[in-house]
Amino acid sequence: MFLRNTVAARRKKFRPVAGLAAATVGGAALLGTLPGSAAAAAAGTGTAAQIVSIAEANVGAHSCDWNSANGKGFDGSCSGENWCGDFVAWVWQQAGVTVPATAPAWVPSWEDAPGYHTLGSGYTPLPGDAVVYGDNTYPNGAHIAVVTGYADGLLSDVGGNEGGDDGDAPSVKVDEGNGAAFNPHTTLFAGTPHAMWVLGYVSSGAAQGTPAPVNSFRVTSSIAAMRDGSSQVLAMSTDGTLWHNTLSPSGTWSGWTTVAGGNGTPFVAEYAAIAGIPDGSGSAQILAVGTDGTVYHNIRYANGTWQGFRPLTGGNGTAWKTSTAPSITGLPDGSAQILVTSTDGTLYHNTRTSSGWTGWTTIAGGNGTPFVTKGATIAGIPDGSGSSQVLAVGTDGTVYHNIRHANGTWQGFQPLTGGNGTAWKTSTTPSIAGLPNGSSQVVVTATDGTLYHNTRTSSGWTGWTTIAGGNGTPFVAQTDSLTALPDGSGTSEILAVGTNNVLYRNTRLSSGAWQGFQPLTGGNGLPWLTA
Repeated sequence: MFLRNTVAARRKKFRPVAGLAAATVGGAALLGTLPGSAAAAAAGTGTAAQIVSIAEANVGAHSCDWNSANGKGFDGSCSGENWCGDFVAWVWQQAGVTVPATAPAWVPSWEDAPGYHTLGSGYTPLPGDAVVYGDNTYPNGAHIAVVTGYADGLLSDVGGNEGGDDGDAPSVKVDEGNGAAFNPHTTLFAGTPHAMWVLGYVSSGAAQGTPAPVNSFRVTSSIAAMRDGSSQVLAMSTDGTLWHNTLSPSGTWSGWTTVAGGNGTPFVAEYAAIAGIPDGSGSAQILAVGTDGTVYHNIRYANGTWQGFRPLTGGNGTAWKTSTAPSITGLPDGSAQILVTSTDGTLYHNTRTSSGWTGWTTIAGGNGTPFVTKGATIAGIPDGSGSSQVLAVGTDGTVYHNIRHANGTWQGFQPLTGGNGTAWKTSTTPSIAGLPNGSSQVVVTATDGTLYHNTRTSSGWTGWTTIAGGNGTPFVAQTDSLTALPDGSGTSEILAVGTNNVLYRNTRLSSGAWQGFQPLTGGNGLPWLTA
């Protein structure tokens, strides 16, 4: 019976007080070494939606499986300790919520924490809170889980270290193995050895509702096609850690590896972009914005080694800081061109040659003053012309196109228009890619996030078409990245983050047909969730 999944587990979720001292010290030490530990978390920065999403993303994971942040286990769960409290603590930490329990693996410590409300207090549980249970063996604190919902008097949760019977190792499960939401004022599995009941709730203090993104123009993943037919991907995990992966021409992935920051630890980014250099060197270059807003440049050589992050500097020699996603593109002569804004949104261009950087210049807007943007992207056209093309979003959300000629002059910004002839507006950073035949392809969302594709040829724009999602309806994206293979095949690839924060890849063939969106997966085989 399904109920048997709870018996042995209840006896694994709490150990007698006498056996706690060493485990508590070990657990605290483990927590202290994690980037998202309670000591490092910022109180009040998480939201209920984030907590619930993170908890649900790990359903089915065992104590030391890969988690949704692409790490192993949940705080101290890999140590063999009882880990239901570790799971709740890890989820809260990932969402940026301070963990109030002094020893999270010990369930009663949550009852001693600020924000604990007994069942009889009249407190109404909120999504993102923690629910504490007692059972026949440990009536004062046996288990804890994340509240995922409370409606019509019924409670839903997701908890770690559940199960354990029938050869099934304890894992992250939904609703205590009950199969449905339940009334927290009744005893679950009453009259059986599995009996358990709610003791109370710990408030997470997380903001309720579904908040608007802090910055809808944020770019958290990027793809670059290489001359040999491979593709390189940069993607941020939910904690902002920057990861790299390569898709070979045969369709196999090399595997995710972190990109080291200046101190050797993984680089944590706000934004990231990658570009292949189509000069036959096999190298790629990236721009990444650190958590303090500084823009860094890095090179990945053909042998897989990295040059290391170096800050870009302004004309005064100080580190260049930005508030938007930067963009980079490679050209056949081995140079790279970049677009970066200053903190006020003014758009700047720079070129990196074998001799170094040529210098920052603004790009004029329609009235001759520097163009101010919410998000911009650049693509070199690998047809030997030396030109590049730019998409940039104005302060009113209108998408503009511009061309930079080989001599460094600009054609001027022209608004893109929709099928009705009105200016195209968006709420995300658009993408553009150049092809060897001199054409360019663009991917832009409408204001509701629906993803559209268009192609610019020597004759003009071919027209907007939606890109189908998995159910056949138009794909809705939070952010996207487009690249084109410089091999003359006419193939392009996109990365897009869905509304579920999962990172998807799609391929457009030269015929105009799409292969279909497929989720990228982490080392745990689960869909890759990005920040």
